[in-house]
Amino acid sequence: MLSTGDGSFIEPALRQLILKQTISIWLKADLQTLHQRVTNRRTRPQLVEGNSWDILRELAEERYPIYGQANLCVESQEEAHERTADRLIRVLTAYQRDGSF
Repeated sequence: MLSTGDGSFIEPALRQLILKQTISIWLKADLQTLHQRVTNRRTRPQLVEGNSWDILRELAEERYPIYGQANLCVESQEEAHERTADRLIRVLTAYQRDGSF
């Protein structure tokens, strides 16, 4: 498993490579959850200047359609990491078994 990091999947050439040679998984979180996770982190330079909520909303509007091209999508919520991991395993298992989401 490899996390590609901020914006990597946005780059068309890299996205095509990922989609062709791997199983891509989008851990999708709603804006409220994302905002709670990143608001006080200095590791997100795009959110430091200006209204972080507005910036995050704009990024989501731009990026969610692209992230939606991933092979799989798993909802990530404000919950124990194990619950998200369990959902990811179920979705990945179903995908490998029969190609369904």
